[in-house]
Amino acid sequence: SSMELMTISRRNNPFRKLGSRAWQSKYLIIMILPAIVFYTIFNYLPMYGIVLAFKSFNPIKGIVASPWVGFDRFKEVFKDPNFWPVFVNTLIIGSVKIIVGFLGAVVTAILLNELRMRRTKKTIQTIVTFPHFLSWIVISGFVFSLFAYHGAVNSMVQAAGGEPIQFLRNKTFFFVLIFATDIWKEAGWGSIIYLATMAGIPQDQYEAA
Repeated sequence: SSMELMTISRRNNPFRKLGSRAWQSKYLIIMILPAIVFYTIFNYLPMYGIVLAFKSFNPIKGIVASPWVGFDRFKEVFKDPNFWPVFVNTLIIGSVKIIVGFLGAVVTAILLNELRMRRTKKTIQTIVTFPHFLSWIVISGFVFSLFAYHGAVNSMVQAAGGEPIQFLRNKTFFFVLIFATDIWKEAGWGSIIYLATMAGIPQDQYEAA
């Protein structure tokens, strides 16, 4: 009969099943709701700002009323003679950072794993992990204070009777400095994952390897 068909269709209704399952999991949904609201407000809604790349932004008019310029801004960037050198440098720095960061984290984990004194191990691990929580702005300021023309290192060079060195204008030194600061900042934090993995390896296999 029609009533039976309606009853069957209601039972097979996917939205009804979804609502039933949602009601059964209502407490879990309430628990995850703050995270959903947080990511919606601070991660997804700001994505609307991407349209600024295609507009001539006027603070008075706002994002919506600002005139649309299409790909004009992108054309200006690609025509800039400095774009491709900067683009290539970014690729090189990013690629080398991945390799250097990986090796730094693994070596740090192996060295920490070799320590047998538990208190010393925890102290050193805390010291090498701490830089991860510093902002890159703080670190760049620290590095600039050290290696600037009138920085701490050049002050010691002058005190020893030498001439100041333009560290930050030296291309080779600057590249080395980028990778060294990345290792110093992130190697300790990255080593945590490898230390946890090493803890699950039988000692005889680890020593044999």
